[in-house]
Amino acid sequence: MMVYFLLVVIRIMNEELKTLIKEKLLSKNSSFVKSRISKFEKACPLQYQEIFNLTSFLSNDASIKERIHCICYDVTTIQICKSCGKKLRLFHNFNRGYQHCVNLYCIQENGLPKFENKRAKALKTINQVEANGLTRAQNIGKKAAETRKKIGKDGLTIDQINGLTISKTLKEIQENGLTRAQNRAIKSAKTMTTTICEDGLTLAKRIGIKASNTLKLVGEDGLTGYQKNGKKQSDTLRTIEENGLSYAQNFSKKTVKTKNIKNEDGLTTWQRSIKKMTETLSKVGKDGLTGYQRNGQKISEVKSKIGSDGLDSYDRGLMHGAGRCHLKLYNKSGLYYQGSLEKNFLDQVNQLGFLDQIVRSKQLFYELDGQRHLYHVDYQFNDVLFEIKSCWTYDSKGKDLYLRRKNNSKWKAAVFQGYELYIIWDKKWISFLHKNDFDNIERDLHLTKVPFTKQKLLNIFTNKVEALCDL
Repeated sequence: MMVYFLLVVIRIMNEELKTLIKEKLLSKNSSFVKSRISKFEKACPLQYQEIFNLTSFLSNDASIKERIHCICYDVTTIQICKSCGKKLRLFHNFNRGYQHCVNLYCIQENGLPKFENKRAKALKTINQVEANGLTRAQNIGKKAAETRKKIGKDGLTIDQINGLTISKTLKEIQENGLTRAQNRAIKSAKTMTTTICEDGLTLAKRIGIKASNTLKLVGEDGLTGYQKNGKKQSDTLRTIEENGLSYAQNFSKKTVKTKNIKNEDGLTTWQRSIKKMTETLSKVGKDGLTGYQRNGQKISEVKSKIGSDGLDSYDRGLMHGAGRCHLKLYNKSGLYYQGSLEKNFLDQVNQLGFLDQIVRSKQLFYELDGQRHLYHVDYQFNDVLFEIKSCWTYDSKGKDLYLRRKNNSKWKAAVFQGYELYIIWDKKWISFLHKNDFDNIERDLHLTKVPFTKQKLLNIFTNKVEALCDL
């Protein structure tokens, strides 16, 4: 009996509070008037505090409007979505209250999650055909493009103004003496390379692997992401624009025009880019190498790296045709040559009648800086190897010490594996290397050079004793 009496009293108090709220805080059309809160708090402090007591189930940051809505509409617990069972977080206003579930995966009445319905609704809206025969999305894009192309009072378009503003901002020198753009690039690179994810990979590697795997997936049309992107790019480049030229032609025309505009320093954009790149690549780093040398070393390592198929990039290119773009077939003989030096050698061998006995050398392994690499000698005759070289391809005329060590390591491996090795230099000189020559290879290469003639080449082929006797 006592409990029933207390419930009746509480209900009466709630009804009195509701009546007071309607009189003091609501307008004639039952809308909440926020400006009346401060007066209500001063005039009725106990009732104001009671509002918070009756809505203690709400979070501490809940607004007074939400609390009063709960009292007036008899909401006594946290509102739950009937579909997904999660809390309704989105409070609209006093009259509407809690209208929607913010969970994008909440299953709606049609059996689809909320995000799918939102996407379908958005697509339907933007694909709706309007009076001019274009979709809404196309009209929006067209209008935006026209707006950006309009020339303002200063003689610039919106795109040009935005470009200048962004460029000016990025070129601002900051406290460390670098531009804002440089600091952003450094910060981004540091984040990508130093952030370790749960799987032990850096953020950069993880993003790269995820992107690669996504692009490899085959879609409903039977194409991978790579193929779709390539097709899309190809279609875009071939699109004919208003002036009768394709997008690719207009882009090329615009690029050439932009690159030829001279700036304050008297250089065009193209010349400045080349100058900057040359200066960067010419700088000597902490490892004592220039950018050119470092790039050459890296390319060389990649090319000679042995893959899971047991081939390096040279063999793989010849097998699949990709590597033949810089090689030419010599007189349908099955032999390939690269450059005039190798062609000159094959010409002389052909004149001597030994072309059918010359083959491309098989794979030889050599060690450099603790790593195993593959070596392809240019040509082979029985157990005799011929390497066609120039001062440039040997060590960049004395500038590339790494390339020199690499070539010496290759030749040492060939000689120590029992082959006779002849090096033909710039069509003019020939060297024969012995095992003891590698004690001081640079000196002995110079001492063993003799003039290269067709007779000396014939002596090697005919295996005469007098072959290179003066060596």
